Amino acid sequence: MKILAVTENFAQKAMIRIGGYGREGLFFSGKQPEVPSLLTIEIAGLKGHSEKSVREWLNAFHAKATGNADSEHSELVEEHWRPAVLDDVLDAINGVEMVWHLSRYFTLAELATFAEAHGPKLHAEVRAALDTERKKRATALRKVEKRSARIVPVIYAGSSRISVEAMEIEIEADRERIASVMATPFEPATWIDAVAKLHTDQCKRDLMDEIGKKLVETGANIGAALDLMIAAKLDRLHAPVMFATIQDHLVLPQNVTDEVIDLTKAREHTVTATFDTWKSRRVGPVKIGRTALVIYDSSKLTYVRGERKLLHRIREKGGTMNRWGNLLGVGMAKKGPASVHGKLLEVDRIDTLAQIDPPAAAKLAGELPAADPIAIALERSHADPTWRRILADLLIERLVGIDADVARRLARQQQRANRR
Repeated sequence: MKILAVTENFAQKAMIRIGGYGREGLFFSGKQPEVPSLLTIEIAGLKGHSEKSVREWLNAFHAKATGNADSEHSELVEEHWRPAVLDDVLDAINGVEMVWHLSRYFTLAELATFAEAHGPKLHAEVRAALDTERKKRATALRKVEKRSARIVPVIYAGSSRISVEAMEIEIEADRERIASVMATPFEPATWIDAVAKLHTDQCKRDLMDEIGKKLVETGANIGAALDLMIAAKLDRLHAPVMFATIQDHLVLPQNVTDEVIDLTKAREHTVTATFDTWKSRRVGPVKIGRTALVIYDSSKLTYVRGERKLLHRIREKGGTMNRWGNLLGVGMAKKGPASVHGKLLEVDRIDTLAQIDPPAAAKLAGELPAADPIAIALERSHADPTWRRILADLLIERLVGIDADVARRLARQQQRANRR
């Protein structure tokens, strides 16, 4: 019986799984196959192709070889396997199941040779079946169907392999260009122009990574280099290695002044080094690796130097504050999602104030008669701290207009989102 299997690494040893992912692995004794590779397992006298059948057969094989009837060794020895060839797909018990591996393990030339050998013959068989008299035609087509199910998918695998080999050629050519560029003195504009002319994203990233190193080594203007990359549309690429290299040297100058900025929906965010960060609108001295308030807009990000406590300071000052040459506001929208965010900030403030300064919290509700529930809760909170939570509940429901438990749950969800 012939079974196809793909090798994989387990504890630095080659292994195969019979029956697919998640099955228990079989290892090799003696000569080890390459990893990864496609193997043909050939075992004469094997009755089934399940993992259990193969393991039982191997146990019996090793028991006979060692003379130990209790042997439970199930390693594959060299005589049981060999590197697969395309013709193995035609008679392997699981040949059809392994077709999708072929474009990885066989070259376009090998797939073309297979097509030349089996394509014309299959075509002739199909034509012969179609020319069979009507009463026998269905039977003839059924016979061809089985061979077609094996041959056609192998030939079709060539379509995937074409793109693989085309990319390999492009990568090889790109690496030659990279070597040529790196042999010249570092000039940011020239090197970035060379990146834009490469064919593959992988090689573009490789050269951008080298540019990042050179920018740091030479003390060149990193911001100007990023602007050149953006102009060359290289900001479409994800370049984490380059940004990891330059992030400690990247200065993010303020680029927004004389604007009104509503921070009601702003979230805390650790500023990361990316093209989006460099292209963002920035208020105040925003720094990579530090927390800032970020507003997600359909066109651009806006970063504001500060943390969540800045939002509370703005509310305490009446909802607006002049800072860094801009007017910052919280709760500026009277309706819609922004007003909801403003209310949740108020919930946070009331909850905190009721715990640390109950009288100040009660003042938020204005002058109250002695019989008012808020006044009663304030009075009792002096002797019993558990009443501070009740005081907060009453203030939230009266001032914010939302059930206290619901409001707290929404506030917690917003805080978790802010920490992401």
